[in-house]
Parts: sequence; C-alpha cells; structure tokens
Amino acid sequence: MKAPGKMPLWVALYDLADLAEGEARIVLEPDAAQRAAIAAWTGLAGLEALTVRVLLVSLGEGHYRYEGSLAANVVQQCVVTLEPVRNTIARDFQRRYRVVGRTRAPKGAAMPAADDGEDGEAPEEVRGRKLDLAAPVVEELSLGIDPYPRAEGAVFEASGEPGTRADNPFAVLKSLKKGR
Repeated sequence: MKAPGKMPLWVALYDLADLAEGEARIVLEPDAAQRAAIAAWTGLAGLEALTVRVLLVSLGEGHYRYEGSLAANVVQQCVVTLEPVRNTIARDFQRRYRVVGRTRAPKGAAMPAADDGEDGEAPEEVRGRKLDLAAPVVEELSLGIDPYPRAEGAVFEASGEPGTRADNPFAVLKSLKKGR
C-alpha cells in the first residue's frame, strides 16, 4: 500500500482491453532503482535480481486469472552475526480478478466456471481496465523472505548457564527467601 503523496515502489500497468478474450505472457524485471525501493520496503539489505513471468488469462465477463512465477536473489542480514546472507526465492502464485463497473452478462448467461477458486475466495475487484501486475509480485516476494536468515555456521549462544539468573526469573525470589 502506498503512502499518500509518495510514489509506489514499482508499478507495471497492463490494459485489460488489450487482452480481449485471450491470454498474454509477460516478463517483468524491475530496474535497479525499483529493486532498491522494494528492498527497503521489505526490509531486505538488497534485491540483486527479480524476474517474474506472468500468464494473464481472460475468463470472460470481466474475469481474469493471473498466474505468476517469481525468481529473486535477495541479500539479508544474519540474525546472529549481521553478516550479509544471500538467498534465492522462487515462488509460484495465482490471483483472480474481476473488473467492477462493467455491464452484467445477459440474463440467464452462466458465469465462467473458473470463477470459483479452489480456496473458495471471491476474486479481487479491479476498478477500471488497468491492472497493476507488480503489486502481487511485491506481496509474494515479501511472503517468501526468510524471517530468520543465518550465515553459514552462525550459532546463537545464550549467555549464562542453564538455571542461572539469566534464564530463570524466579532466581531473584529464591535469593530473597534465603536472606530472611
């Protein structure tokens, strides 16, 4: 979601009128400035590469299916050492859209069977004929980020021995009882 008065991270608009009743295959690759903005927004130390292959299919009557496959090379900070950790993210995803404000199908006409998703969720609504192909990519990329990246061989070691004050909140109470 963009903040008021700020430019979006990355926008790739597609005019659904160009799709008609067919399908389109599109490859998306944000430039270096867009990758830097995406990295900052997602909390990555860097986004070295991002390539997305999109299949956009018209299902008829203002309904569309978006199938995406993303591959990204990301840089994160190790949660133990803060050293850079390079990871690869590969995800396939799908969205369904419905253009709102269009005239309805003639009475008695059936809606496309593909409108009922496997997950039972209704399609996302789109106002107008322009669909931002980049927004689902940023969402899926953020879902694919490792929340606890570790450099190879990095091990977290807690200070203190098991059962000491450092990990036992009742140790202070025990010492108070001894002092009576």
